[in-house]
Amino acid sequence: MIEEDMIDSSTIQYKNIDKATIQGIEAEVVHPLSAKMIWTTSYTYLDAVNDTDGSRLFNRARHKIASRLSYVEQSAGLRANLWAETYSNYLYEASAGVGRNKSYTLWNVNLEKAISSNSAIIVGVDNLLNKKDDDLSIQGTYIHTSYRVKL
Repeated sequence: MIEEDMIDSSTIQYKNIDKATIQGIEAEVVHPLSAKMIWTTSYTYLDAVNDTDGSRLFNRARHKIASRLSYVEQSAGLRANLWAETYSNYLYEASAGVGRNKSYTLWNVNLEKAISSNSAIIVGVDNLLNKKDDDLSIQGTYIHTSYRVKL
């Protein structure tokens, strides 16, 4: 496993970690609100530890909560999603060897159009509210398109 090690405010060195344990638990609840609306909520707990010194690994959130509202128009092959992801107790290296925790929420939206039973085009906007945080390398809004094929 490769971990970032901050040498000073402008220098990051990458180092190999001999052994790490990354474990956690995830739970998800899916609730249909109507024939076309679905609400999904999930929770993830993550325990990521450097087994060499017992320290917690940087650049990972201890808790993640996601909530998604989906609208599905099956006959037209359309699916629209709006969701929020909250990261809590995200450990980052604030300065050389000094860890700090932050929490933040990102909103995302996407639209998926089926082209066939095995392919779809997806257009999305991640970080809809343009949150930026240099400490966490959150760069702001990201617009993307993709083409998915099931083999």
